[in-house]
Amino acid sequence: MHDRLTHPAASAAAPLPDTVLPLGAAPFIAWAINALPGDRAIYWQGHIARDAWPVMGRLRPRDCRALTETARLALRLAEDGYLRLVQHRLGTHDYAYVAIARRMSPARRARRLTLPIAEAA
Repeated sequence: MHDRLTHPAASAAAPLPDTVLPLGAAPFIAWAINALPGDRAIYWQGHIARDAWPVMGRLRPRDCRALTETARLALRLAEDGYLRLVQHRLGTHDYAYVAIARRMSPARRARRLTLPIAEAA
């Protein structure tokens, strides 16, 4: 993985997306359903492993749950081939977590409307 601190040329070629999603699975799903191939969005900025842990006290417990749910959903959609996930290092324990919509085959495009909406609700 390339990050902005060690590979400035890589970050110049791929600036951070302008789209920053609100915390939660619903906004993430809405973006994923409507995203065109190559669309990019930041779904979290910080350090997911630390921020989602309630003991750290960085977020309220319900926000920790929402972050965990969003991160799991992002990973699932990436594993299913809908998204590519990347991280841009911004500083110590500070990353921009970026989802990039992937091109889909006609069969996958037909399944697009069946993203795990019901399971996330």
